[in-house]
Amino acid sequence: MLRATVSDLEGALQETRQLLSARDQELSTLKRELDRYRQQAAREMANKTRLAQALDQSQNHTSQLEVLLQDWQRKVGLIRED
Repeated sequence: MLRATVSDLEGALQETRQLLSARDQELSTLKRELDRYRQQAAREMANKTRLAQALDQSQNHTSQLEVLLQDWQRKVGLIRED
């Protein structure tokens, strides 16, 4: 009977080790996926920041061009008046 109990305990221990190993593998997989998603989110944020900066530069350039256009239109109007 004692041998049967020891055998049962050894079987339960082996099963527990297998379950722990499977859990550890799953945790490792989840950590890798989390790292991958974090890296992807960081890349997307960097891209959005670059796009926002490019948009700001484009808007500034557009404003400068509008000022130049208005200046040219004013000069053309003065030339026509002469």
